[in-house]
Amino acid sequence: MKLQLFEDYKGLGNYGTPTYPLFPKGTAVQDLAVDEEDDAFPHWLCCTIEGREVFIPKTFVAGDVLLREYNPTELSAQKGEVVTLFEFVFKWAFVENSVGKTGWIPARYLVSVS
Repeated sequence: MKLQLFEDYKGLGNYGTPTYPLFPKGTAVQDLAVDEEDDAFPHWLCCTIEGREVFIPKTFVAGDVLLREYNPTELSAQKGEVVTLFEFVFKWAFVENSVGKTGWIPARYLVSVS
């Protein structure tokens, strides 16, 4: 499915938009903040994976391991840009842009074009 941004999106974070590796299924998860769900991002939890502080959908983790592979990168994109949807999880879309970069964008920035 093709989606288009109707507003610029700059990935969140204290240091711009970092690019993360693809963490494989079974990767250890530390410091999972199960009691600290953010009202702005329900069903997403803060944790540490391989020394990096990231957010993760709570359905992607059990105990202290990833249940599936996961890339926490947020994708910055400009208004009018068209992206391809791979997955939709708790109001966020995992997408790929026209040059092959992948990452998460909040669904509220996207509209369907196909």
